[in-house]
Amino acid sequence: MQGKLSIIIPSFNEERRIKNTLEEYYSYFSRYENNVEIIVVMDGCSDQTPKIVKEFSSKHSGIRFLEFPQRLGKGGAILGSLPFVRGDFIGYVDADGSSEAKELFKLVTCVESEGWDGAIGSRWMDGAEIVKKQTLFRRFLSRGLNVLIRIFFGLKFKDTQCGAKVFKRTLIEACLPYLGVTDFMFDVNLLYIATKKGFGVKEVPLRWKDVTGSKVGFGNILRMFLDICRLWLKYRCF
Repeated sequence: MQGKLSIIIPSFNEERRIKNTLEEYYSYFSRYENNVEIIVVMDGCSDQTPKIVKEFSSKHSGIRFLEFPQRLGKGGAILGSLPFVRGDFIGYVDADGSSEAKELFKLVTCVESEGWDGAIGSRWMDGAEIVKKQTLFRRFLSRGLNVLIRIFFGLKFKDTQCGAKVFKRTLIEACLPYLGVTDFMFDVNLLYIATKKGFGVKEVPLRWKDVTGSKVGFGNILRMFLDICRLWLKYRCF
């Protein structure tokens, strides 16, 4: 790996899962020495996540953290971290460890070596490997959301919500003025703008596993739907 990679891990009350994720990502990416930084973004945590992350970062170089007192949401945490990241490539993953480090590296290769502006992981493409499936309800929700996203925005991706994504910094900076969603639909907002601006984003089948402890409830589902409607109203003439 020639360029510098910044990996952002948004983390809200992840005391049960964040240490395992950090251990796995640090173990894999430490081979690249100074070319990789891992940034944990904690927003409004009310559990032991900050303590765990701070202790881990004090013992491992290349692990940084940001802590915000208020709840920002996934997209808000990513946006809030951008002024502090140093990478030529910017990736982000879920804190639960559902996407392994070597799977994220597949996306890095697409962006750095194959000439794509971005690469996103997919659980629904041919070639994807699901080690542990989600519940039937969450699979139904995921596929239903994808149908709505295709109808509303014309995006051809089969899986916009998989947590693993990598983009060139230039793509992020070009899209930044148009990013207004700070929760679950942040990915759709980013991919829609990137596509409209002519950036090339590749969808890549990954190995993925469901991890116990999902925070997706009815309130989240309602917010997702409202965000889809709000985005469509805002960008239908873009």
